[in-house]
Amino acid sequence: MGHRPLTGYHVFAFTIPLVIVHLPFGFGLEWTLSAELSQLAVYFALAVIWDYIWFVMNPAYTVSRFRREYVWWFQVPWIWRFPLDYYVGMALSLALAGLAALAAGDWAPVRGQLWLTAGLIVLTALAVLASPLYHRWYRHMRRAGADDRGITPTFGPPSPEQAWDGGIPDLHPLDRPTD
Repeated sequence: MGHRPLTGYHVFAFTIPLVIVHLPFGFGLEWTLSAELSQLAVYFALAVIWDYIWFVMNPAYTVSRFRREYVWWFQVPWIWRFPLDYYVGMALSLALAGLAALAAGDWAPVRGQLWLTAGLIVLTALAVLASPLYHRWYRHMRRAGADDRGITPTFGPPSPEQAWDGGIPDLHPLDRPTD
C-alpha cells in the first residue's frame, strides 16, 4: 500500500474487482497466459479510474479538491493533476497488455487495452461533467426533512429477554413500538 493504511474497505475494494475481472474464465473463456495478463491489465486500468471517480463523486473532495494538500495519503510526487500512482497503474496496465500480446503472438490485447483506456477516459470525463449534478442532488437529499425517517416505523434492538438464546428461533413478526 505504499506506506498507507490497509483498511477493511481496501481489502474488499481490491479483491472483489479482481474476482469480477476473472469471471470470464468461470463462464467459459479458456485460461491462457495471454488471457490472464489481459484481465490483469483491465484490472489495473479500472483500479486507477474507480479511485479517481471516488474523488470526483465524493462531495467532500470533488475535482477541485483532488490535490496533494487535500489527499494526504498520496505522499508520492504529483504530475500535473494526478499522483504518480495513477501513472504507474496505467503504465502497468499497458505493460501487462504488451506482455499478453507477446504471449499471444498478436497485438490484439494491446489494441483492446488502448480502446478500453480511451473509453474509460471518455466515461471519466462524462462523470466529471455530471458530478456537479450529483453533488447538488446529494446536498438536496441530505437537507433537513428530505427523507422519510419521521413517517417510517423503525424497530430498536430487542431487549435482552427477547434476544435469541441459541434455541429454536421465534420467527413471529415484530410488534410495532407505540409512541
